[in-house]
Amino acid sequence: MSQNPQQDVFVSNTLPDIDPESHIIGLVCVHDEDDNAEPSNDGWFLSDFYMFNHLLAGQGQRQRWYTCVDPHHIVKNNQELAHDKP
Repeated sequence: MSQNPQQDVFVSNTLPDIDPESHIIGLVCVHDEDDNAEPSNDGWFLSDFYMFNHLLAGQGQRQRWYTCVDPHHIVKNNQELAHDKP
């Protein structure tokens, strides 16, 4: 670790091992007011949030995913946020 915590970076190329007894909670608070969900703003948080939801499907004992925005609305208005065919 460096002396400056702002310079420390943790890089991972894979998801961690998920214990079968784990409970997964996903939360993203990006909203669609004032174009905050646009790709040029915070829209990529939503895109990554839904990708993690897909990648972690079936992992752990239980999952809950929470968002402020309807995913169909976001993809309809911002096709570039979809990682695959919407």
